[in-house]
Amino acid sequence: MNFTRYLKAQVVRNMTTVGLLMAFGGLGVSQAKAALAADHDHFTYTESSGTFLPQEGSFDFDGGAIDSANSQSGQTTITSVDGVQVGVKQTATHAANPAAGETKIYTKTQIVSVEGGPVSPGTRFENFAGADISDSFTITADNQAALRPGAMATLTFKLDGAFNPSQGLDLTSGPADMPNNYAELLAVAAIFETGTFDLIVQNELLDRDDFETEEEFIQASDDLDQQIEARYNVFAPTWLISNQAVVDLANQEFIDELRDPLARLLSPGPVMALMTVEVPLDQLDISFEWTAQFLTTTYLDASAGVDASIEMDFANTGVVTLTIPEGFSVTSGSGLFPQSNIIVLAAPDDTSPVPEPMTAVLGVMSFAGLMVAARRRRAA
Repeated sequence: MNFTRYLKAQVVRNMTTVGLLMAFGGLGVSQAKAALAADHDHFTYTESSGTFLPQEGSFDFDGGAIDSANSQSGQTTITSVDGVQVGVKQTATHAANPAAGETKIYTKTQIVSVEGGPVSPGTRFENFAGADISDSFTITADNQAALRPGAMATLTFKLDGAFNPSQGLDLTSGPADMPNNYAELLAVAAIFETGTFDLIVQNELLDRDDFETEEEFIQASDDLDQQIEARYNVFAPTWLISNQAVVDLANQEFIDELRDPLARLLSPGPVMALMTVEVPLDQLDISFEWTAQFLTTTYLDASAGVDASIEMDFANTGVVTLTIPEGFSVTSGSGLFPQSNIIVLAAPDDTSPVPEPMTAVLGVMSFAGLMVAARRRRAA
């Protein structure tokens, strides 16, 4: 298995086993699976967590939710690697609302006290927030005449916000692959062939007791993983990183899978993640499934001192819109996607050839690899 395929297979497991089951909150695994099987026409999942390194520990605002907004805050005092008492406060917001086609994510970490002397580098505070929103669309032409050459539907995913490190915060010191103070935004949109959600559910409902051996169980899951990861059609990523050395490393890691460098430098100030994917409208009925995932991760080293902070503020609403030409209508599988987020444009006088259906227009690297890379970097 090549590197890209390995990453794709791994993120499928992460999307389903970790994400979707956790999304049901307090439900037990069997209850969660039953709920998943009963209603899988869309998936919405949000989560956040705060941790401190190198010790193992987390703040009391770990959480996941479906179709809801959450804002948590935690404050604690820990002992740094050189025995200094450091007080830290972390806040996170994570939200996804399919009925409004909206998402929000926000993280902030601030050092509030240092007692016992200066702190040496090596004690870092991590803050993470993520939101996923998924649905399925069927776009139907009013009649054969609507199938004009070059007709396209465009899904647009826009997330506005800001990267706000405290004044003077050093974003360059520390190891080349993981600076002491660091921020990252990964936003990904993807389109799947119809039926991918069903495969995800099948994978979730696999039961070890239904197989004679562990190997057969693993093989069945791997087979479904490969079917799922093979169904990505269109992929549109935004990857912003606050340190140029890490940008260069990230681009080098995926150099074999990308036509152009993907990671870009995240600078303090306003930030916008804008992703678009296009679907050719060359049939009377076009159906597809889609997902948008947004992740933000920050690290703040205790050595930055009192009042140092790092904030990724994407609490302004991120919006999903669908633009279609005149002569077409849309239904969503969930029945939740708002009509106000569907834009109908007057059909252009376009005589260009009809494009091939659902070709990947923004590169061959799957979004799965990126999601794994982001989570792997968090675990580093």
